[in-house]
Amino acid sequence: MNDLQKKIYERFIKYVKVDTTSNGMSQTVPTTASQLDFGKMLAQEMKEIGFSNVDIDKNGFVFGEIPANAEGPSIGFLAHMDTVEEYQHLYDKYSKIFFEKRKKAFKEEHKEEFRKYNKAYHAVSKKYPDVGQARRALKARLDDLNKEEAGRAAKLQMIRDESKAM
Repeated sequence: MNDLQKKIYERFIKYVKVDTTSNGMSQTVPTTASQLDFGKMLAQEMKEIGFSNVDIDKNGFVFGEIPANAEGPSIGFLAHMDTVEEYQHLYDKYSKIFFEKRKKAFKEEHKEEFRKYNKAYHAVSKKYPDVGQARRALKARLDDLNKEEAGRAAKLQMIRDESKAM
């Protein structure tokens, strides 16, 4: 892959990582904040590569100009930045594939750290084999206590309301 191909590939990967799925229930344009963020990212990149008069409006439409370098008619480009919900599964699938590849590369780059982590993890697991079960039990107890507290707070508010009425 030559340098230009690598830049194009990297930019493509950067773009497809952004979740721009439309929200069919939304009454706004764009339908999600991530679409507007993506437009802002594109506007910034357009400025960085030499576009002039770059702007993004409240609806997420990005505008910019490339100065002419020859006589001739003006041309325009229009692109759709969001994806529709029916293609969300493709985004999810790509993200998973990309993540797995990146995770594998990260593990290769940090072999020693992973070796030490795994050694420590197994030592702790041997000494405390039920740590996951204990964590789940503590979480369940915390949930119960939070529910009890909410019940007490509701009773206290009821007593306050009744005392105000007296």
